[in-house]
Amino acid sequence: MPLRDCLQALTVSGVDSLMIGDTAVDVATARAAKIRIGIVTHGYARQPAKTLGADFLIEDLSTLFADVTAGDWPRAAVR
Repeated sequence: MPLRDCLQALTVSGVDSLMIGDTAVDVATARAAKIRIGIVTHGYARQPAKTLGADFLIEDLSTLFADVTAGDWPRAAVR
């Protein structure tokens, strides 16, 4: 609910949003809010990032802003 409230306060839709996380809780939160989710491969999750069910994996956070603004991230439908 806090994530949805934040989107509403910013007048941004889930379709135009992207969440970055590192755990299964982050994936579940994004799914509940119908937001695309990218998981960093070097985060705090106890299980491998590729098994968390994210829309995509992020190996290098230093390029994240440039990649997102260039449109290099998938705009696939949220699962």
